[in-house]
Amino acid sequence: MASIFPNPRKPVRPGRKAGGLALILIGGVAVSAMMASTASAQSLQDLKAQIDALQRKVADLEQQQKKNTKKVAKAVTGGDAKGSFMLPGTSTSVRIGGYVKGDAIYTDGNGQAIGDSFFAGAIPVDGEAAKNRSGHTRLHARQSRLYVKTWTPTPFGTLKTHIEGDFFGTGGNENVSNSTSLRLRHAYGKLGNFLAGQTWSTFMDLASLPPTVDFEGPAGQIFVRQAQLRYTMPFEGGSFAVAIENPEGDISGDGGNNIDRLPDFIARARISRSWGGVHLAGLVRQLRFDDGTNEDSETGWGVNLAANVKTVGKDKAFGQITYGDGIGRYIEGGSGLGGVLVSNNIDAIRIVGGFAGYTHYWADNLQSSLVYGRTQFDNPSSLGTGATEYIQTVHVNLMWQPVKAVNLGLEFIWGQRQEESGADGDAKRVQFGAKYSF
Repeated sequence: MASIFPNPRKPVRPGRKAGGLALILIGGVAVSAMMASTASAQSLQDLKAQIDALQRKVADLEQQQKKNTKKVAKAVTGGDAKGSFMLPGTSTSVRIGGYVKGDAIYTDGNGQAIGDSFFAGAIPVDGEAAKNRSGHTRLHARQSRLYVKTWTPTPFGTLKTHIEGDFFGTGGNENVSNSTSLRLRHAYGKLGNFLAGQTWSTFMDLASLPPTVDFEGPAGQIFVRQAQLRYTMPFEGGSFAVAIENPEGDISGDGGNNIDRLPDFIARARISRSWGGVHLAGLVRQLRFDDGTNEDSETGWGVNLAANVKTVGKDKAFGQITYGDGIGRYIEGGSGLGGVLVSNNIDAIRIVGGFAGYTHYWADNLQSSLVYGRTQFDNPSSLGTGATEYIQTVHVNLMWQPVKAVNLGLEFIWGQRQEESGADGDAKRVQFGAKYSF
């Protein structure tokens, strides 16, 4: 009978069982490796898909950012200067402003000759038929103006520009549209201490000019705008400036044969303090005549001293005085009277002029000014007895500012002109002005 138990004497072959176990282990490892490989491959695919999704999202965000940047570049934002806006797509700040001004005028005298702004040099005198014409009403809006200012940062500081015009140009009529042409007032650029373009002459002092409803202002004042090259050197509490400015010969009787060979040379010093300021300026210019056959020249010169002083509260006193030879066109009433041509020789005309005034505040938004001005001519005898010996004016006004952007003014003006013969004439004017700023 065969035993169901193995024969202990019969040796067992270990290779069979060990080999089977090895096969089982190898198979298990292989299956595990295959499973791990499959899982790893799946993870890599998932990771790649996630990376692709992130890349697409980043691309979408970058595209959206570009769109937003373009929108921002096109948007209008506040500029660096007060009241300005940033020009889209640039670093330039722009400010647009000005005002609309309507004037209603009645003149007891020849208002048509005197003009829309009170020019005392045109007042008719005794013996002239024009003196008998009296009573003139005029309404206009010619003083209205518009300006554009810009500020642009540069490596050398802020570049500033200013362009401004009003409607005191020529042309137009009162029959239908009352249209008059736009006139250039200012057009200049300034970088650092250097200015180039058209603006107020370096010879004049803006701070001392009186507040008047009338556009012309008092006799005796220096009032010129012209093209120039100016360099200003500031110092503590003031500044010093030198300039070359556009020459314009104003020689009576030259037949249009004046020659502008040299620019006008001007130097100015101004001191500004809490109490006000003082201005002192000197001018040298050349008057030249040349008709192709005869030629002559004369040196003109002038000195202008001006001041404005605070007194009580907001009140202030102001004035200036000017003296010189051949400075006709720089002073009120002296245009065309720089010199006179006699036998092909130029004789410069000596002029002294000035004004003084006071502004009193009845309230913070209500003020009055009283101003007296005079221009005196020391005429050579060659001009004859019909030459103007002097002009003088008085302005007295009341100005009310009901709101910040509105200024209403009522002014009385008296003016007189006298000739070398002693003949004189005067005129009186009442003017109302309404000014709306923006």
